[in-house]
Amino acid sequence: MSLDRLQNLCRVAESGGVTEAAGGDSTWQSLFSRQIKELEEFFGVELFRRSGRGVTLTSAGQTLDRIVRECFAALADFKMECQGQPVGLSVGAGETLIQWLILAR
Repeated sequence: MSLDRLQNLCRVAESGGVTEAAGGDSTWQSLFSRQIKELEEFFGVELFRRSGRGVTLTSAGQTLDRIVRECFAALADFKMECQGQPVGLSVGAGETLIQWLILAR
């Protein structure tokens, strides 16, 4: 398993298909298909369901996609910290709650 394989899993998931993720390049299509198969063998579950020309994530695939995206986001934050750059923070709440809890501090 490699970071490239996990990143390509996210590309295929986001694009909705291997062909779309590869931009029509048959070499990349083959690579992405092989890497997805290797990830499925590694985890022992089906990650995508093939449907016509596209693919959809299975439940396990959705979970892995979410985990991988969170890990890559954390790695990007770590890189920014190492470079002395500020790390972004997003807070989801209503305006009243934000004013009451966050802005007051």
